[in-house]
Order: sequence, then C-alpha cells, then structure tokens
Amino acid sequence: RLMRMNLLDDNGWLERTWPPERPGFAWRRKRVAGENLGASLYELPPGQRTFPYHYELGNDELLVVVSGRPTLRAPDGERELRPGDCVLFRSGPEGAHQIRNDTTGPVRVLVVSNFALPRAAVQPDSGKIMIRWGDTPDDRRWFPLASEADYWEGEADLNGPVDDPLTDDEWVVLNWFYDAAWEQESFPALRTIGRGDPGKIPRLKAAVRSLVRRGCLVAKKTNDERVGEEDLDEAAAYAAIEDDSSWTIPGEEGFDPREYFAADPTDKAQNLYSAERDAGRPYIEVAEFD
Repeated sequence: RLMRMNLLDDNGWLERTWPPERPGFAWRRKRVAGENLGASLYELPPGQRTFPYHYELGNDELLVVVSGRPTLRAPDGERELRPGDCVLFRSGPEGAHQIRNDTTGPVRVLVVSNFALPRAAVQPDSGKIMIRWGDTPDDRRWFPLASEADYWEGEADLNGPVDDPLTDDEWVVLNWFYDAAWEQESFPALRTIGRGDPGKIPRLKAAVRSLVRRGCLVAKKTNDERVGEEDLDEAAAYAAIEDDSSWTIPGEEGFDPREYFAADPTDKAQNLYSAERDAGRPYIEVAEFD
C-alpha cells in the first residue's frame, strides 16, 4: 500500500477498479492506507459526484476540501464548501452525505476513514444496504432493505412435528422408561442410562434432545426428594441436555443429589412407544446402549 501522496500535483493517480464508471460519477483517485486508517484524494470534473448519497455503519469519515467549491448534500440540506473546510461524517444516519461538483472547474477533496471490518453502508435513495467483510470487490454485497427477513425464517422448528422413524438410541430411551424404569418403580433419571460411561454421553444427549424436540419428553430439574421439581422451558432444556454435569451418576464428581436433570415421558411418548411395539419392534435392553 502507498504510504505517501501529494494533494496538489498530478502524480500517482490510480486506475479505477471499483465501483464501475457511470455517468455522473466520474472521478480520479489517489490513496494512502495503513492497517487501521486510510485516505483517498478525489478529483471531480464539473457535474460529477463521488458516490450515491449514503451513510456508513461501523466507520467514521472525515472530509477535507483541498481545492474548488464542492456542494455537500447532508441530512440538514445542501451547502457549498470551500478550500480548507473539514466535515466529519459520523457512523449512522446523521452522517449521510454526498459530494458533487456544481462548478465549472475541477474539485479536489480528501476523504479519511478508519478501517473497520466487517462494516456496512446504507444508500437511502435506492433503499439498499451494502455489507463488506474484506478488502476486495468480491468481499461485499448489496441487498434491498425492503427484503428484510424474519429472524427465524428458514430455521428448523425444533418444537414442530417430527415424523422421522425413531432411531435405535431413541428407542432404547423409551424402552427404559416403559419397560425398566416404571415397571421397577424407579425414578427416571436419564443419566443412569449412560452408566457413567463418557463414551455414551454424546449419543445419549442426541437421543434425549431429539425426543424433547418430538414432544415425547418434558425436561425438568429435580432432586432425590422430588420436592420443588421444575419443568424446563425449551432453551433451558437444551442447555441442560448439553451440560455434561447432567449426565453424572451418584458418586461421580459433579453429581448433586439436591438438584439434577431428569425428564418425564408425555402422552405422545406413550402412544409412539405402543405403536412401535404393536408393529413388532423388539425391546432393546438399556445395556445395549453402547
């Protein structure tokens, strides 16, 4: 990158590479730039503009008039500038600006900017936003502001209906609830399926997470006395499932008998389990969860 330039001579003009030339936006440019700060000198022929009216998001810009009398368009109106004038364009709508040359002679302006990536710029006249994440012309895109999407648009609905067949691991968990835990009148603390084996925990997490998503299990906080139990909402349930301490067993470090993770099956779980058994799906021992 160039480290010096002269604001008044005619040496050092750069070949224009971006944006493509367009009538009304003809100019030539010199530039110096470091890692965090850069400056461009623009010379505008009569009747020309720098860029479309815009404001930056993430960058401040400083304008210094070197020669000529450019016209500044800003949110508070238009005014003619003169050599020596210096104007700060803050990040955000209040810093919207455009420079044009309404005179019969050339105009030179210096634009200084901090470099902050990623960054964005809004063009209010055309209703577009530019997102830039790198130094090359390919590292930026323009989008219509009117094409706004909802935050969750296109994302999977983790609480929606899930009709895929039960995996073997999910089937083991349901078997445990209905053929082991309840028949033996033992409390369904899911951690015991893993038997304290860390190698089984990722599979157990995935199976329980999927059954919660299907609406087959209600995650909860409980304790050995089963006093003050608390059902967990969606976010808390998934957080508890991912927490390794949820899968410890009595005697292991991290197990607290006063508060731990468990789950209760729902009516949907019972119906799904019965349907699978009626269809002839064989029982799988919890010991086979390996």
